Amino acid sequence: QQKGWSGPGRCSLCLMDSESNLHMFFQCPISSFIWYDLSIYFGFPHLSFSSVQDGIRWWSGQSVLRHSLFVHSCWLIWKWRNASIFQDARRRVSALLSYIKASHDS
Repeated sequence: QQKGWSGPGRCSLCLMDSESNLHMFFQCPISSFIWYDLSIYFGFPHLSFSSVQDGIRWWSGQSVLRHSLFVHSCWLIWKWRNASIFQDARRRVSALLSYIKASHDS
């Protein structure tokens, strides 16, 4: 909700809280579930962050594979959010998780 954007003030993922970067990527119940599921699948601790900078700082200290998982997942959450706003597309969380997991399994 910055830079003159006059779109919805509510999070387009959960439709409950105000949209902010912190909420969208870390605190939204949907994105929080995504991180929780990925933490179980890939074996990293499920963490909660009080700021976007804290999240980036923690993930930046991880291995290259985990860091790429973080960046890719954030990018896909962002694209998923944009599709719901600009294309009125409601996608399933399970489909997004399957795509992320398949992209990073090796």
